[in-house]
Amino acid sequence: MMLAANNYQPGDPNRSEIDPDSLIKGVEDIITDAEARERLYDFLARYVRKVCPDSLIQKSLRAMPGYTFLDLIRTSDVAYVISLLKNGRGMWDMEIEMREMARSGEIKSDAKARPLFTGGKGKKKELGKNLWTKEGIKYYNTGEKNWRKVYKDETFMRVLYGGWQR
Repeated sequence: MMLAANNYQPGDPNRSEIDPDSLIKGVEDIITDAEARERLYDFLARYVRKVCPDSLIQKSLRAMPGYTFLDLIRTSDVAYVISLLKNGRGMWDMEIEMREMARSGEIKSDAKARPLFTGGKGKKKELGKNLWTKEGIKYYNTGEKNWRKVYKDETFMRVLYGGWQR
């Protein structure tokens, strides 16, 4: 979960523009809106890119001329990052709010946001078991299925490649 938490910072000007529920659906609603496509490219470049080290991305792109970053990321990578953002957004927003309150001298609240899909409070970690709820796993699986459709659709991919190259 550190992946998204490290990138979800108050300095990110587009932080509030990322809508996991819109992204989990794929690109059908996004493809016709130029601003939404730009937010999608920003999301891919800023967040999904962190799934792989930059050195691996550069090495892979050098080894495969003609390929782009969109060819390297998998549908599971996109669904994973979207799910992480949805899971932790409440916590990160509260943390940012608390920092701002502390800077302004306001009293801190003892309220704590909890992750949406993960828990494990009071549970012992067991090998081979994850702490994601059924709802969280379903959210991820829905996203992976929707993004698989995107990658198989020539029209969607042509638009995405064109915008990414730009």
